[in-house]
Amino acid sequence: MKRLPLLLFLFVLASDVFAQQAGQYVFERLTTANGLSSNIIQAIVQDVRGYIWLASNNGLQRYDGNRFITFNHQPGNLHPFENDFVGFVYEDARHRLWVGTGDNKVGIFDTRTFKFKEVPVKWRMNNTIFIIKRLTDVQGNLVMTTIDNGVYLYDSVRNVFNQSEDFLKVPKGWRPNTIVDDKKDGKLWMSCAEGLVMYDPKTNNINYRGHNPDKNPFITRFAENKHTHWLHLDQHRRLSFVTWEPDKPGPWVCVFDLASNNSKNYSLAKEIGLGYHEVFGPMEQRNGRLWFHGLPFLAEYTGDSTQPFIPIRNEYLTEQSIRFDRVERVYEDREQNLWVATDNGLYLFNPDAEVFKNMYPQRYGEKPAEAAIQAICKASDGLVWIGSWGGGLYFYDKDMNPAPAPEGLDGSNAHMIWHILEQKDKQRMWIGMQAGELLVYDRATKKGQYFRPPEIKGSTIREMVEDRDGNIWFGTQSGYIVKWDKKASGGDATKGFTLVMREGLVHEMYCDREGFLWIGSMGYGCFRMDPRTHKILNRYHTEAEPGRRLYENTPQDILQYDDTTFIVSTGAINIINTRTGAIRILSTQHGLPSNSVYEMEKDQQGDVWLGLANGLCRFNVEKDIFTLFDRRDGIRHDNFSSIGSARMADGSLIFTTDHNFVMFDPARMRQRAAPRDAVITLFGLENHPLLVDSLMQLDQVVLPHDRTSITIGFSALTYLNQQKLAYYYQLEGQDKEWIRADGRQQAIYNYLPPGRYVFKVKTQNGDGLFSEEEAMLNIYVKAPFWRTWWFYGALALLFTGILYWIDRERIKRILGLQKMRSQIAGNLHTAVNTTLNNINLLSEMAKIKADKDVSLSKEYIEQISEKSREMIDAMDDVLWSIQPENDSMQKTLLRINEFSDGLQSSHGVTVKMEVDNKVTGLTLDMKIRQDIYFLYKDALSYIVQYAEGTTVLVNMDLVKSRFLLKIHAPGPFTVVEAAADARYFEAMQQRAAQLPALLDIQTDKRGIAVILQVPVR
Repeated sequence: MKRLPLLLFLFVLASDVFAQQAGQYVFERLTTANGLSSNIIQAIVQDVRGYIWLASNNGLQRYDGNRFITFNHQPGNLHPFENDFVGFVYEDARHRLWVGTGDNKVGIFDTRTFKFKEVPVKWRMNNTIFIIKRLTDVQGNLVMTTIDNGVYLYDSVRNVFNQSEDFLKVPKGWRPNTIVDDKKDGKLWMSCAEGLVMYDPKTNNINYRGHNPDKNPFITRFAENKHTHWLHLDQHRRLSFVTWEPDKPGPWVCVFDLASNNSKNYSLAKEIGLGYHEVFGPMEQRNGRLWFHGLPFLAEYTGDSTQPFIPIRNEYLTEQSIRFDRVERVYEDREQNLWVATDNGLYLFNPDAEVFKNMYPQRYGEKPAEAAIQAICKASDGLVWIGSWGGGLYFYDKDMNPAPAPEGLDGSNAHMIWHILEQKDKQRMWIGMQAGELLVYDRATKKGQYFRPPEIKGSTIREMVEDRDGNIWFGTQSGYIVKWDKKASGGDATKGFTLVMREGLVHEMYCDREGFLWIGSMGYGCFRMDPRTHKILNRYHTEAEPGRRLYENTPQDILQYDDTTFIVSTGAINIINTRTGAIRILSTQHGLPSNSVYEMEKDQQGDVWLGLANGLCRFNVEKDIFTLFDRRDGIRHDNFSSIGSARMADGSLIFTTDHNFVMFDPARMRQRAAPRDAVITLFGLENHPLLVDSLMQLDQVVLPHDRTSITIGFSALTYLNQQKLAYYYQLEGQDKEWIRADGRQQAIYNYLPPGRYVFKVKTQNGDGLFSEEEAMLNIYVKAPFWRTWWFYGALALLFTGILYWIDRERIKRILGLQKMRSQIAGNLHTAVNTTLNNINLLSEMAKIKADKDVSLSKEYIEQISEKSREMIDAMDDVLWSIQPENDSMQKTLLRINEFSDGLQSSHGVTVKMEVDNKVTGLTLDMKIRQDIYFLYKDALSYIVQYAEGTTVLVNMDLVKSRFLLKIHAPGPFTVVEAAADARYFEAMQQRAAQLPALLDIQTDKRGIAVILQVPVR
């Protein structure tokens, strides 16, 4: 497709907008939107473990690079302080974190338990506003300076701050605000509201204005300066301070070199063009860089005579720029990152970690401008040719400084350039352009020639490549593949063109190490061709068999990685093995940041750099690791075009965009050391954060079985985006493999079964190196009581006990049944034996009396008949009771009814029986039922035999686990002889005792009542 003509004049602006200026860096910004409690930060410090602590007017915060923990009185936050305003935070030499709050309380904050312990201050006078300025280590002592309320020395023995005028030895009435401890010669330097002071312990002299016994040149030079602040001694032995005299329109920065005794005074209004401004102090990095900050500026002090201060550009250009009205603090962490606390949030940058150089095309002696860069060619003479679409040609020397155009060539006349090629014989430069136009520059004649070969048919020349025979191949917008034959042309650049074939739009042409030509055409895939025979040797496209097909038929770039490995970008990347024909596809599913790879270039370390639609990606081919760099890393325009990349002689790479080109050294990005170990910084239980520092001191974290939803956060406590660390975690016992964490740097588990787990996390850098140690956390999820060993043991014991009880009951029933059978058999045997003996005796007596006394003999025979009937009835009752089909209370009641009916018929009485329904449902064993039946039978027989009434009332009921049998015969009752009465009573009592049961028999002339109570279950 042709580009729109309107793009011809893309944003040609002044150099102050697009030049790669000193003082312009890549910033990361943290605000309240990221979790910062306040955009106004008062102080910053990094503790010994690596956490960043921020003091603000809305509390104290700890930052781990991904999340904040806030300490203030907001709901849900920890609040160890009575006042939310935190004015300073400072870590001393013993790694204690000191905090000062808005109510002028000072104390030590425990960074593990998050508890604050106040240290008393013996104030000279009470203050209602915050006056604490800073804490400083002076000669091994902790000194606190204030605003107009004196200086205080910490007494570690008494744990109190006392006034320290005697320790500092300042002139009476002078108010120090900054104290500098010169470690080299032991001097103490002080800036005061009244002027400058120097104390020399060697001479024991105090030197200041009007009293300079040591004749110190610094005191002499600035004796007249009052209102001095922010005194600083840097690594170059330069003393600097800020002064603002009442008669001056603004502050001055004064610098004095102790080695040469030379001094300089600077007005920032003059040096960097500030209007009204205030200086809030200096900050020196460990590498010696010195910065000054204030309202409204941040600038690096170089000491250079032409540009002593380089200001940070203070305006919003992109999301990676900085914008502020005032800079309160600047702090350097252990990785040389600078934290800039402004009134517009917290900014982070590293001036020494900037690796990408954004370059805008610039002609020699002219201003840079934006243009769509399409072609780059590093010529053999060291000159770098850069072609733009609409801007013409640009030339740079080997150091990438703008250079004059070659003699006889005006780069501004060439427009809409797509490709630049240098012939191998180094004589000609070929420039392919829009509408099939060629510009050929001959170094020998120093002339450039424009022409349009008719074989190209007016189609835009997108690609050019020279084969091993010196022939040049052209690929066009319309898909024409044209060959310029060096031999047939006779050396004339305008002759010798041949149309070889037509494919789709040609995006890439590449000549491999064997001399074969690779061509990528839109819609057709790519193919390898013999440039001498024009025979196509291999085709690669999406219609091939699985494992040999491309991701898409839209090749953008082709790169030979080694003798048999080629990488073709078709959105995703296709790794082709020319020996086997196999194609391995790597896309976003495999870690590629975007399926939009346009440009590819291999660096000297063996990594392949990919130009994407949204950034630059480093591809570690050996380990399949992708590392993305974009605007957050300093690439101002990160939408890379489909043409134009180059590797320079020093190993630097250049990639082109629609606005400029980006140059960088890949070697600077190599990380040969293992990355920092990860630290577990968050442990949340059901969305409630716990004190992770305390948890890490435990052997294991114990969780109840019904609260196992956890969140574990982690960080390497490294804060700059350029580190490009990846985090991998695994919960042993739950995860089978290591899991790569997303940008939130946390692992979430919604449910954990009971058991023991080990959570592990490690870091990996872009070069595939893992951290030396893994952070670990042991987790134990308690099982519910019904899944504990003791519960299983109790169940086993209970089950064993039940089995034992069942077996015992079974044996007991067997023994009871056996005993009952033995008893029944014994009773039956006794009854039968007694009856038979009686019958036998009566039979003998009947024989004897048969001849002598017939009537008596008949009486004996009747007794024999009666006893035989009684024995038959007893045997019938016993046999009935032991039959299984009669083993129920219902059958027993039927038997009782049958017996009652028999008595009614034989004795002419009426038996009225009432039985409760609960009695019918009773389950009693055979012996109890038999004894109840026999007792009922004896009682009813006794009553019917001797009662004179004609009605007998029988009631059976179940009351409180007791079976009640009540037999009542109202009316006259014949009192029988004592022997007969005793016989019946004894038989019934024996039955009752065997049950066991309570038997109550009451008789009088008004009737008889038999009451039986049998305990039942």
